[in-house]
Amino acid sequence: MNIYLCGFMGAGKTTIGKKLAEKLNYNFLDTDELIEQKENKRITEIFAASGENYFRKLETGILLELSAQKIDDTIISTGGGIIIKEENIEIMKNTGKLVYLKASIETIIKRANPETRPLLKGLTFDEMFAKIKKLLALREEKYYLCDYIVAVDNLSIDEISTKIIDYFKLAGRK
Repeated sequence: MNIYLCGFMGAGKTTIGKKLAEKLNYNFLDTDELIEQKENKRITEIFAASGENYFRKLETGILLELSAQKIDDTIISTGGGIIIKEENIEIMKNTGKLVYLKASIETIIKRANPETRPLLKGLTFDEMFAKIKKLLALREEKYYLCDYIVAVDNLSIDEISTKIIDYFKLAGRK
């Protein structure tokens, strides 16, 4: 079984994904890293040069490639906005289970470095708060389509990964 980790930037998708993969002896992939490798550019450069719509097309392309490869027993960390497109949700649901790592705005601001996050770059604290609140409001409905939701505030990486393993009854599968 594949598990797609969804959630807003700074929710811990990559960090938790790596821990989860380690605990389960699964493979680990990060859609943002795959896009950077394919484009030979950082995400910030892709956004700056080609815009968000282009980036969203790249995300769908990566999901289609992973689907065609028929990967299994893989933890896949996704970009925070991957859930925006219905097509992406469908691809992920057809090839695995979705977990929403739900973080508060305060946690997101604390963890997300605005210099490496194109949607937050150059914003003041108040502007960041407003932008995150707006984006969360737009995405939350989609995030709630995930198979499992973990509120990550005040939980350790170990606690979060254990909750996911327990929920999907994955302990001892491999």
